[in-house]
Amino acid sequence: MKTIWNAKSWRFYRPNSHSLGHNPGEIHVEGLDNVPTRLNHIEQGLKAVQSEQKELKETLGSLVDEVLVHDSRIDSLDMSLREMEKAIAALRQKIDDLEGHSQCNCIWVVRNPEGAETGRPIESIADLIPKLLGGENYNLPLLVDRAQSDPS
Repeated sequence: MKTIWNAKSWRFYRPNSHSLGHNPGEIHVEGLDNVPTRLNHIEQGLKAVQSEQKELKETLGSLVDEVLVHDSRIDSLDMSLREMEKAIAALRQKIDDLEGHSQCNCIWVVRNPEGAETGRPIESIADLIPKLLGGENYNLPLLVDRAQSDPS
């Protein structure tokens, strides 16, 4: 067997008795002068990989911290959103109630002096409202559908 191992310029071989005057069975290694240079090159490459790995670990650690901060912020925003949705629902209900009440054109006159009505409550109220709110605000006379006295 002439060549046992060959990687780039390194060659291990077992010369036979006919080769260059070497003794049979003796192992010769070519390229030993390049070993320190190659080991230095490998060592530098390994150091570069280790420093990259260290930087990646640091970056990963900071990313994990940022993810945790963002998760807590998202949870906080979710809670705020739920509270706002409840407030919006309550305000919508209030708006619906107010709209329902605004469509009712009922006016209650409280503490009208006794005897102020002249026997006809509809005409009394139709005269009283423009006096209270300013007659100049009404171009036409008020139309009163119903009026009733409450004894309380």
